[in-house]
Amino acid sequence: MPSTLYNYTDHNLLDKGEYYMFSRYQGVALLDDFISQRTRFLEKYTFVEQRDWMAFSVPDISDIDNLSLIKTRYVLQALLSTISTDYKLRHETIYRWLSRFLRCFEVTKKLYTCYTSDMKPFCQDFHLLVNYGLLSLCLSLYYGKTGNLKMLNGTLKLNDVLCSIPVDSSQPDALMITVLAIRSELKMVKLLASSKGVKL
Repeated sequence: MPSTLYNYTDHNLLDKGEYYMFSRYQGVALLDDFISQRTRFLEKYTFVEQRDWMAFSVPDISDIDNLSLIKTRYVLQALLSTISTDYKLRHETIYRWLSRFLRCFEVTKKLYTCYTSDMKPFCQDFHLLVNYGLLSLCLSLYYGKTGNLKMLNGTLKLNDVLCSIPVDSSQPDALMITVLAIRSELKMVKLLASSKGVKL
């Protein structure tokens, strides 16, 4: 029997993606183990400077649907800003773009730094961890506004990737956004559990 029930982060998920197929039901014990693991991960990074996630946002892209080259980090930063400031006005655009990025990740288990307008990888670089953190945080915040479980599910998988790879202090943006994404995820998971009467 494995020493941990939540064993989805015990290898580098960028080297070998996790498809979560045939995962057996393990009840509240699995959820408790998940929260313990995430909490231990955060405890390793207590030295990370605390900044608001808005430090990662950029001005809204008004013509986001007309881009011919999708620079993942820039678009995700713009979506982060839009989710907080213009969510009601841009709901359909936000949902469409988050779904596009999430679908790309679900298929390849990677986020490439650039995509074509039809979301085909434009380059072969998928190691920019800040992109995984940005998408995770966007999905988590969107879930918080809508209750869309598809987005929370995506957050969990993206954060598994981030927890499976050592993030060092030479990547301050990746480290900071990872901490913010995992904090947001834990908050959403605990709120959901509480709303369903699950005691953690």
